[in-house]
Amino acid sequence: GTVGVIPSVGQFLPSGRWHDGDVLFQVGPCIPSLAGSQYLLMREGRNRGRPLEFLPDVEAGFVRRALKTARDGVASSGRAVAGGGLAVAIAREATESGLGAVV
Repeated sequence: GTVGVIPSVGQFLPSGRWHDGDVLFQVGPCIPSLAGSQYLLMREGRNRGRPLEFLPDVEAGFVRRALKTARDGVASSGRAVAGGGLAVAIAREATESGLGAVV
């Protein structure tokens, strides 16, 4: 999940709201890593690896852009990929929206 303050309900970008003809895009840094993932825990029965470094300046910039995207109505739906990766995020969006995707 995600925790934060949303200044206004109008600035909230919901998930599971795909529309026919929407285009998928990923924003933010893309640093592939299975360290500490649910996949590793299920596959090997333990967590291992070094978690990705938290970069406050990068994160703050992402948050500013995400809020602007929501405020400007540029996207119809949004979802974090942290809880299972890109494939899981796409599957959850498709399930909640009732629409498929060509990736």
